[in-house]
Amino acid sequence: MREQVFSEGLFSDPAWDILLDLYMAEEEQKKIYITSACLAAGVPTSTGLRWITILIQNGYVERHNDPSDARRSFLRLTGTARHALETVLGQLCNG
Repeated sequence: MREQVFSEGLFSDPAWDILLDLYMAEEEQKKIYITSACLAAGVPTSTGLRWITILIQNGYVERHNDPSDARRSFLRLTGTARHALETVLGQLCNG
């Protein structure tokens, strides 16, 4: 079902986990930093960064510099990703 809404071949579990983590964080009005997104996906930082780059290239995630700490960046879902996630989750919830 995910591949009908998002780009074909995009998903492996890390990408899905990162998107879900960002979606839940947005609902709670929390910032998710790159390291945190990698931990939530349960993958090494190098793997997480590779998937984050793919998600950014596909227009699903945006990377923003932390104004209070130049060494950190946080991630946000794009409107496209939010809409696609809500479509998939809505279909899952409505059977």
